[in-house]
Amino acid sequence: MIWFSAELADCWGLNRYPDQGPTTSEPIAPCLLEALREALGRPQHSESSFQWRNDQYKTGYVAFVRTQADHIKYGQITLFCRKKAPGRISVLMAMAAVDGVDPAQAVEFATVAFGRDAYKLDRLTGSLKSGEDEKFFYFVMNLPREATKPLLTRYETMKITLWHSSISEALSLSTPLSEGRKEILFAANHCIDR
Repeated sequence: MIWFSAELADCWGLNRYPDQGPTTSEPIAPCLLEALREALGRPQHSESSFQWRNDQYKTGYVAFVRTQADHIKYGQITLFCRKKAPGRISVLMAMAAVDGVDPAQAVEFATVAFGRDAYKLDRLTGSLKSGEDEKFFYFVMNLPREATKPLLTRYETMKITLWHSSISEALSLSTPLSEGRKEILFAANHCIDR
């Protein structure tokens, strides 16, 4: 018997998320795709599907996308709203932890860009979480109210950049929004108690 970690179960396509109904094409699990490429002698490449999904969190739902690959949690972007802050969307970003680095001091500020519209966010909350075999920083950024309606209706892409004066290169993640509009709206209509 083989026991899968959560990451391997995602990679082999065993996990299902709420509202992941029938699609026009059957998705191929990344681990299976890699095994097929290896068997055929074709080079592997890191292609991300940018498939938005919903997941239940406490009493509400979040929308998330994994920007690296389905089975890799760092680089995951999660959008959610809070019942205590109506009309605002929050962004949670997961990145791999670095030993000896305090997440509260790791990032000075972030920018979230939606095409030409960009927002600088100075107040970030960061925390260190341990998974089964990896550690992650989770940063939560609260978008301004004026970004909510365009995010839910017209923005096509989102780029998050984390900045720190001691790091010469900023960390950026990008994802399309248009393919996940249904999942993002679902999360916005089912805010979490937090």
